[in-house]
Amino acid sequence: MAKYQAWLGLILALTIAAVVIITQLPTRLGLDLRGGSQLTLQVKPTAAIPNITEREMEAVQSVVEGRVNGLGVSEAVVQQLGNDQLLVQLPGINDPQQAERVLGGTAQLEFRAQKPGTESQLAIENQVLQGHLAELAALQATLPETGALEAETEARLEKIQADIKTSETAISDLFEPSQLTGDKLTDALARPTTGTLWEVVIEFNNDGSNEFAELTRSVAGTGRSLGIFLDNRLLSGPTVDVQYAETGIT
Repeated sequence: MAKYQAWLGLILALTIAAVVIITQLPTRLGLDLRGGSQLTLQVKPTAAIPNITEREMEAVQSVVEGRVNGLGVSEAVVQQLGNDQLLVQLPGINDPQQAERVLGGTAQLEFRAQKPGTESQLAIENQVLQGHLAELAALQATLPETGALEAETEARLEKIQADIKTSETAISDLFEPSQLTGDKLTDALARPTTGTLWEVVIEFNNDGSNEFAELTRSVAGTGRSLGIFLDNRLLSGPTVDVQYAETGIT
């Protein structure tokens, strides 16, 4: 269930307006010793979601945590403050503007069809990416909680981060340009199917429903993936059964 809740949260976050940096707070001890940034993020509602609830806050927190992980920051903290704010602590990130560029803004959800003839390449690129992510996790586990990083460690960390971005771009290039985005999504929910299995149900507006049907029809029965991207990172790549080759999923 946890896996589907996380995936659902990432989807729901796409209906939230921009997350903005509203203040930079005094640093805690660990940041004082090592250097870094501590910021408060304000979550703004939209016309579709006029009230920010706990569900939306958990969704936005999941997205922000994903962006923080992309920075490769060790011992980062992302926690809720009140009903509509998040506290973010980033050891080693001394440029608040860099943090704002990475953390601010509305997350972008995209549904994209995999390009024909790229099936084997996608498997290879995914394997390469997983290797880089494992390398990053192993390095982060060895980083000191306080104090500056050694130059060699800093350089290695930057290289791994660059390798991850290269792999994510390589995977993205295996898919057609975005054909459907999260701004046409109206709701998403997780529900049980059989036994311990769960499924995520998504709902679109009228235009989105038609586009989703066409998109799923185009890949149905081909073995190619329907790429679900969040902030240009492949979140999931399910295939579509051949039974939907005529009409797509509606």
